Amino acid sequence: MKTIFSVALFLIVTSCSQPPFLQADAVALSPPVIRVENTFFTETASISVGETQGGSRVRYTVDGTVPTVESPAAEREMSVDKSQVLTFRTLGGGFLPSEPVEVEVLKLPAQRLTLISATPAAPPYNQVPDTVLADRAKAGKNFRETDWLGYQDSLLTFEFSLPGGPINGIAVSVLEDQASWIFAPASLQATFYDEAGKEIASGQVDYPTEVEKSGSHFRFLRVNTEEVNAARVLVEVVCLSRIPDWHPGAGEVGWVFLDEVVLR
Repeated sequence: MKTIFSVALFLIVTSCSQPPFLQADAVALSPPVIRVENTFFTETASISVGETQGGSRVRYTVDGTVPTVESPAAEREMSVDKSQVLTFRTLGGGFLPSEPVEVEVLKLPAQRLTLISATPAAPPYNQVPDTVLADRAKAGKNFRETDWLGYQDSLLTFEFSLPGGPINGIAVSVLEDQASWIFAPASLQATFYDEAGKEIASGQVDYPTEVEKSGSHFRFLRVNTEEVNAARVLVEVVCLSRIPDWHPGAGEVGWVFLDEVVLR
């Protein structure tokens, strides 16, 4: 009986030494809920910030850094009047900070592109006309139901005529959803020509498409140039040749999804 009593007493003391519940400072806050009314805009973009819990606040930055408690507090309703990448994060209340949430909005210039030629999209993601690439309307997050065009080529080429007036490059809206075998392009090149067909400017941007990322994200790949007055632009999109080894579809051909090309 003495041995049994000792074991029981040990169990009681051991169980009482554990914390009765999870401490607040060991719990991470939920990421902020951010809603963007108009990703593409001509005057202002409206951004709504959801409520937080436990005395925490949503803070944000516009310089690419992760928000801290010293960063500006986000208002419930925010208005943006220029192209920006905003990073939001929930902090405070004695909890661990949330994961950051990145939002990008793009202010459209008055000039509009007109599609001349395009690499055909691949079925079944070719149900909308190629001209949606220049309709200045942002597609939604569900690539199966909205105006996304899907491709499985190694190189995509698009030619657009320009309306005239000064521009500083282009931006291409792409979808990145690696779980759905959709990868961002590896690189983007834009070449601008005058009315006589002479090249007057060009630029290229590379993107680390093989890096593993979670979730579904909009990306704007930008090619910036000096200010030019061009009559035509050739856009070349280089796609990832094969899905990386770390992915369940390793070695297969992935997808690239585009929904818009806009001037900057």
